[in-house]
Amino acid sequence: MMHNQPSKAAVHEATGPFPASKITLECKNCNTSYGIGHFSDKNGRHLYPNDIQSPLIEASNVMYMERNFYKWIPSLGLVLHTHPTKGKFI
Repeated sequence: MMHNQPSKAAVHEATGPFPASKITLECKNCNTSYGIGHFSDKNGRHLYPNDIQSPLIEASNVMYMERNFYKWIPSLGLVLHTHPTKGKFI
């Protein structure tokens, strides 16, 4: 069962962002809710085990990144966010 109505989200990949819908599923019997990056039960919020990985990384509650694209972000950070000669953020 869906925990709530679908909401708008964006998925970012190497070719650019595209629109998506976000849903959370919930088990009526045990009240466990399942999102794309984690699940919640009576004991709190938990990440999925390493052998259960989504192809997407949850960057915010409405933004996701393709896992392969996310791996490039640290190496691109300074190139994308600083001016090459002034060292200022742009």
